[in-house]
Amino acid sequence: MDGHPAMHLGTFLRTEDAEVMRLVNDNSGKNSMDFDVYPETTEIPVSVTAGMILELALHYVVGCFTVGSPEAIILGVMTMKHRWKKNRHASGIRDVKPNLIFGSNAMYAGTRQLDSQTMCSDPSEMLKHVDENTIGVGLILGDMVHVQK
Repeated sequence: MDGHPAMHLGTFLRTEDAEVMRLVNDNSGKNSMDFDVYPETTEIPVSVTAGMILELALHYVVGCFTVGSPEAIILGVMTMKHRWKKNRHASGIRDVKPNLIFGSNAMYAGTRQLDSQTMCSDPSEMLKHVDENTIGVGLILGDMVHVQK
């Protein structure tokens, strides 16, 4: 099977349409993680997420984003968890089980590490699950399952 993309069913690898390949080729030289050259790469995702979830302007929101795999999101979530725990200890509040909210399109690689009870993508539904123990909301904007042309 090695070397035959049409037979490689074990991952997300696949052959794309010419239009998709043109888009990829036109942008493959851009390093979206080079924040000095592309500062909008840090502003746009935070603003979009804030608009979807909180309906607030960018200057009211502190956030971050990741480009790539669900494992990168898990690293961000762990950072949120450690900050949450540090703030709780500083306030003299005892530890309780933290609440983490993921979208329904969270990939298995991310969710298998967690004991998740509820997964939803509707922002109004997500807000129903936010409480004083919520450390964050992990979102994947788009997914590879429900691709539409």
